[in-house]
Amino acid sequence: MALKPPLVITAGLKQQLQAGDTLDAPLFNLGSLILASFNAPNLAATPQNNYAPVGLPDNITVIRLMVTIANVSITGFNAGASGQVNGRVIIFLNRNSSGGNATFEHQNGGSTPTNRFVNGFTGGPRVVGVGGMIGYYYDVGGTPRWNELFASL
Repeated sequence: MALKPPLVITAGLKQQLQAGDTLDAPLFNLGSLILASFNAPNLAATPQNNYAPVGLPDNITVIRLMVTIANVSITGFNAGASGQVNGRVIIFLNRNSSGGNATFEHQNGGSTPTNRFVNGFTGGPRVVGVGGMIGYYYDVGGTPRWNELFASL
C-alpha cells in the first residue's frame, strides 16, 4: 500500500485558517505540488463581466465555480491588483449544481481588456461542462491577458 505524502500548509494558507476551521478538501496534491482552492460564492447571473469572486485570497490557484443557474458566461477575470501578476495561474472547476455549462468567452468586450481571456486553442468561447476545468495564466508581456493554458471540457 502506497503512503500518502504529508499535508503541507503554506504560510499564505496558514494565515487564512482560523481555530476550529475544517478543510473541505481545499488542497489538491499533485505529487510535490499542492494547490489551494476556493469555493467561489454562487454565480446567479450571466454574463459575469470582470468576474471577481468576493473574498478571493491572493494565493488561491483553484476556483470552484458554484453556479445557481443553468449556464453562465464569464467574459473576464479580475484577480485584484495584488493577484493579477505576471505568471499567475488560475484553474476554474465547474461545479454547477444545476448541471449547466460555464462558458469562458474569448476577448469579450464585456470585460476590461486586462481582465479578458485569450482562448488561444480555439480563438472562440470555451464551454466547460460540469466536472470540467480550464486553466489560464496571466501574461503582462505585450497585451496583458489571461491566456489559456489547458482545458478538460
